[in-house]
Amino acid sequence: MKRWLRVTLFLVFLSVASGAPTAVFACPGCKEAAFDTPEQSEQRIASAKGYGTTIGLMLLVPVGMISAIGFGIFRSVRKRSAAGV
Repeated sequence: MKRWLRVTLFLVFLSVASGAPTAVFACPGCKEAAFDTPEQSEQRIASAKGYGTTIGLMLLVPVGMISAIGFGIFRSVRKRSAAGV
């Protein structure tokens, strides 16, 4: 049972990790902010930081949800094994 759980969690992690770079490169505004005219360098840097923060927060939600679900499964399995069921 433990091996099945580990394999499942590894596959979930692998699928999330492989999809993350696709989500990051899907933002056309990031590319535009990074390659703006040299006169607007201060605004360009601020925009790039804002886009980076926003992308990080959007990626944090699914990772947090998957982590919470994984922790719940781990906790329930540990409770069952401690109870001897």
